[in-house]
Amino acid sequence: MAVQDYPQLFLEQTIGFDGSIIEGYIKHPDGEHVVYAIGRNVVIQSPDGHTEFLREHTEKIASIAISRSGRYIASGEETRTSYPADIVIWDYDARRMLYKLHQHNGKVQGISFSPSEQFMVSLGGLDDNDVVVWNVAEGKPICGHRVALEYTNFIRFFNNSDESFVTGGKSNPRVWDIDYKNTKLISNEINQGHMRRIWTTAVIDNDDQYAYLGSTTGDIVAIDIQNYYLKHFGPVKDKDKLQAGISQLELFNLGDKGAAIVAGSGNGEIVLYKVNDPLKEKIPLLDTLGRTAVLGKITTLKIQPLGYGLATKTMKRSMSPKQTGSKKTAVPTRGPPRKVDVNGRV
Repeated sequence: MAVQDYPQLFLEQTIGFDGSIIEGYIKHPDGEHVVYAIGRNVVIQSPDGHTEFLREHTEKIASIAISRSGRYIASGEETRTSYPADIVIWDYDARRMLYKLHQHNGKVQGISFSPSEQFMVSLGGLDDNDVVVWNVAEGKPICGHRVALEYTNFIRFFNNSDESFVTGGKSNPRVWDIDYKNTKLISNEINQGHMRRIWTTAVIDNDDQYAYLGSTTGDIVAIDIQNYYLKHFGPVKDKDKLQAGISQLELFNLGDKGAAIVAGSGNGEIVLYKVNDPLKEKIPLLDTLGRTAVLGKITTLKIQPLGYGLATKTMKRSMSPKQTGSKKTAVPTRGPPRKVDVNGRV
């Protein structure tokens, strides 16, 4: 019997996770489901382990994002050089494709939804390096621009504005303003003085005053994204840095104690830093509170609900939250058993 005579096989369930996608494992805002990509499929997994597959991609998925309310999912492809790399916008509740978008070539490096969910920005990979602003409801491009002369690693919308987003990579980080009326992008390059770094990831504070950027050398800088300049940096001591560089950052509040950053590295190290006021330049930006490690490069790093514990995904192994007493903690998969909580205790 010829191959074409056999009925088509469909994937019904999978065990495992491809940890190579940066920020590729996302807790849905409904608090129950998780969304991730495996191969050409977007996977929606329920707490009982039941999985649903969204299939419209013809190439491997390289990036994925969820809108603030969880109404939309967007996933971008990676293909061969100069070949089209599509983006699919999905309706989460209906579990169906809304639009397939064609603008990038080679790879879709990153995707970010605006706070209102009306707009989305997408970033092309090394062979493309363009940024495109989309109207989500219509599935149409609004405007676009070349990001930089060299490759860009991340793109992030502001938390409270549909009109601004941040990019960073090998060249200077930039804050972009979107002029919807005239359908154009305005680039504001960050003045970082003599500092030259390759920026890998970023988190933006709740007030859209500072963006904290991580680098391949283990530095974290506070960028004033309202005035476009580098305000402060840390850690000061080499022993407090992640020697394999920073692959992921997560920022969270400590109530009246300020804020903290969890940083993950390319060799599986995780460090918890207390963030000091960037305006106080005579005080170090970061104080180290705790450190642990997992196996493999960290590609996803998330604070668990209620601020207790971490969940990480790596290129080699997952580390999921574990219930211990009244708190959820993360158990390392390498080295002696240790627990890390958001108060810095190890």
